[in-house]
Amino acid sequence: IHPRMWRGDTLPAEERERIREQVRVEMEHAREAMQRAREAMALQREEQRRLSSQVQRELWHRDFGSPQSDEQRAREEETRREHLQRQERGLRDRERARLRADELRLGSSGLMGRGMSKLGVILTQLNRVKADGLIDVDRIESIDLDEKSLKVNGKRQSKEAHQRFLQYYQEATGKTFSGKLVTDLL
Repeated sequence: IHPRMWRGDTLPAEERERIREQVRVEMEHAREAMQRAREAMALQREEQRRLSSQVQRELWHRDFGSPQSDEQRAREEETRREHLQRQERGLRDRERARLRADELRLGSSGLMGRGMSKLGVILTQLNRVKADGLIDVDRIESIDLDEKSLKVNGKRQSKEAHQRFLQYYQEATGKTFSGKLVTDLL
């Protein structure tokens, strides 16, 4: 509103027309701005709907799977399995190296007939069973062994571990194991 109108003065016709035109232009700009705002809001709503449906699809695929995610999971599982196998191979290799060191420390060739004691042969064969993953101890500290059972560090070992020991012992000595051995190695 023009300042002269507040004082009750009348405006000349051309001034009133100029003001009307100015108000009309400002109103037109305001309408255009409102229309642009409506269009922008519509675009935002559409974008939100699109993103929402995309998120819903991704959540569904994550929760219920898709062929691609199943393939990806299978690849990840295969990678984990290969990693675990490499770790196990590394452990077995280290155990075999420790076994070889024990053989060298306890006797010249690992056979009783060539300078190794019966205890040395037993330890060597137990370490082989341990390297196969059938005996789960860090270090062999005590042995309780006979033809029927095997205990290492006071823990009864599986039949499979006992049978594998007997097999390795016979391969190393050419004899079947007989008797009983109870000993602490510390």
